[in-house]
Amino acid sequence: MINSYGFRDKSYGMRKATKTRLICVGDSITYGWTISLEDTYHKQLERLFHTEGYDVDVMGMGVVGYNTIQEYHLIKEKTLDFNPDMIILQIAMNDFERTVSIKTYQEGRRLSLHLYHDYSIPYIIKKKKLTYSLMKYSHLFKFINLKLYWIKNKKNPGFTPKDVYLMGEENAFRHLRKIKSLLDSQGIHLAAVIFPFRKSGDVYPYVTLQKKIHQELEKMEVPYLDLHDVININTEESLWIDKMHPTVRGYKLASHALFEFLLPLLHNN
Repeated sequence: MINSYGFRDKSYGMRKATKTRLICVGDSITYGWTISLEDTYHKQLERLFHTEGYDVDVMGMGVVGYNTIQEYHLIKEKTLDFNPDMIILQIAMNDFERTVSIKTYQEGRRLSLHLYHDYSIPYIIKKKKLTYSLMKYSHLFKFINLKLYWIKNKKNPGFTPKDVYLMGEENAFRHLRKIKSLLDSQGIHLAAVIFPFRKSGDVYPYVTLQKKIHQELEKMEVPYLDLHDVININTEESLWIDKMHPTVRGYKLASHALFEFLLPLLHNN
């Protein structure tokens, strides 16, 4: 189901019919890749609120492939029109490995999205201040790390790097701050839910990024829920469709955790 506004959700009026309206903004995880609309985490969350007697709308505005930069523009140009009490920003690890160019046309408020890079580069040469600087500024150094990674993968197909360099990290954090500033100016609350990638054995190459996201959200005083310990304690197949999309069971665990996380926030607001 795609509503008249172009989002995969039922139709909601721009004026609120209920006491509280939450809008989940995100990528294919919020969209609900390969699962039914009713099984998405935001529809399950809405049912939980209604079952427990709370008059809350939970709208889904997920666009496949979107990252933090595009989500900022989505919130600015579309989401605010629906008068939310709170926006829940769904964060995925690959939001920080994408760089994108966006142009806005005044007529019709139309967005033009240009090609982005979508690639994480493994640190095979150990990460230090110098290697981070080389990874940031040297295309040759990036290529060397990739070449070494391919060689290691050929010799050991189970090899996973301990850390990665994300090409769009700085830009993503900048737009995360822009989202908070925009919503503060409108008197709208912001919360975040972090969906992890599926863990591969004992190695999780996004540990460093995960800590940075926590630190940035805490600095901005944005309440957040990290689902790593909810759906990534183990790698059982019943919770994952692929390396980043949960199954219906995974979304159910996520929605229940999100309900418990949001309830006190809504009471305090």
